[in-house]
Amino acid sequence: MSVARLLYIFIFTIIVIINSAMAQEFNFKVDLPPEFHSVMPGDKIFANVQLSNLGSTGRVDVVLDYWVSMPDNTAILSSSETVAVETQANFVKTVQLPANLPPGAYVLHAKITSSDRIEATAYQGFNVGGKPNNMTKIYVGSAVLIIISIISFSWRFVGQQLKNVWLKMSITRIVKNKLKSRKNR
Repeated sequence: MSVARLLYIFIFTIIVIINSAMAQEFNFKVDLPPEFHSVMPGDKIFANVQLSNLGSTGRVDVVLDYWVSMPDNTAILSSSETVAVETQANFVKTVQLPANLPPGAYVLHAKITSSDRIEATAYQGFNVGGKPNNMTKIYVGSAVLIIISIISFSWRFVGQQLKNVWLKMSITRIVKNKLKSRKNR
């Protein structure tokens, strides 16, 4: 192999290593707490965003792009903001879902882009329409209480009626026994 070819392979390898190291400049994570894995249309979701600056020294401004998409990657809504990161940044991103959002599976995407055009992405899925809202819980709770009250009242009423029937049967039996005993005399 010629020296020129070896030098070319060496330089190419160094460029690949440098590019790989630059791609690892940020550690980026977006996490939806469990209570936001299943939400209703119009709800707000809160995502924990963790960003660590692994490569640069000093403060770096990065652009954070957020968007919510359907499984086919059609964007429903999006937003963007710039944040400064020295070593790490942790914050909560609030996303207001549209009230007319149809039930189904969705994905919250986040992408950071540094001034050097280094990008990192993160995403997490969630479901819309998978949990009852507070009014539904109130209606269900009220219905359960009404049913329990009806059963309790019915049980007392039926219990009293059974006691009355038992008492009437006992009196009837006693009277019949008395009449038989008088008749046999």
